[in-house]
Amino acid sequence: MNPIRYFKTLMFLFSTFSIYASDSLNTSQIVDIEGNEYSTVIIGNQIWMRENLRTSTFRNGDTILHVDDNGTWSKLKTGAWCHLYNQNTQCDIYGKFYNYYAVEDSRGLCPMGWRIPTENDFNILTQYLGGEQIAGGKLKDVGTTCWQTPNLGATNESGFSALPGGQRSNKGIFGNLGNAGSWWTITKNNTSSAWSISLFSYTGGNAVYKYFNEFNVGLSVRCIKG
Repeated sequence: MNPIRYFKTLMFLFSTFSIYASDSLNTSQIVDIEGNEYSTVIIGNQIWMRENLRTSTFRNGDTILHVDDNGTWSKLKTGAWCHLYNQNTQCDIYGKFYNYYAVEDSRGLCPMGWRIPTENDFNILTQYLGGEQIAGGKLKDVGTTCWQTPNLGATNESGFSALPGGQRSNKGIFGNLGNAGSWWTITKNNTSSAWSISLFSYTGGNAVYKYFNEFNVGLSVRCIKG
C-alpha cells in the first residue's frame, strides 16, 4: 500500500474513533465540600461530572435539609435532598435527589469552580452528540445491570455514564428506578417550575427529552465546570 495513503487511512480511523472515545478518557477527579470524589469527562468543549452529585452540604458549609417524609417533602419551599427510596445504600450508585430550591440556592450546590448546567448547556451537549434524537443512547451507561431491559440505543460513547435513578414526585413518591434518569437544569420555565432533561430505557431510548418540573420535585444533579 502507498505509505501516504496508509497514513491518511490511519488518521481518518483515529479521528473518527476519537470524536467521543478520546473525550471519555480525559478524566480527572474533583472533590466536594464533604470530601466526596467525582470523576469527570470532557465532551466537546464542556467538562462534566461523570457521576451524580451526592453532597448534603452547600458549598459555603451550610447543611442542606434532609427530608424523608412524603408530606413534608410535598410542602417544601426551601432546599432539600433525599436518598433514592430513602435508602442510603443507593447513594454511591445514583447520588442524591434535590429539589429545585436546593439547585438555585445562592450558597452553591456544586463544588467550587462548578455549576448547575443551564438548558442551553444540555442543548450544546446533545447537539455535539448528534442531536436530541440520538444523543440519549450516547449518554446512557450500557447494559441492563442498572437500566432495565432493553436499554435501547445505549453505547455511552460520550463517557457521561447516565444511570436510571428515576425521580421523586412533588407528592414525595419515588418512581421510574431502572426506567429513567432525570437531571435538573438551572433554567426556569416559570415561577413554579424549571427545565430538566430525561433519558429512558424503552421506546425512544436513543433520544434526550426535555420536561419542566415543579420546584419540589426531586431529581438528580450533574455539575458542569464553569
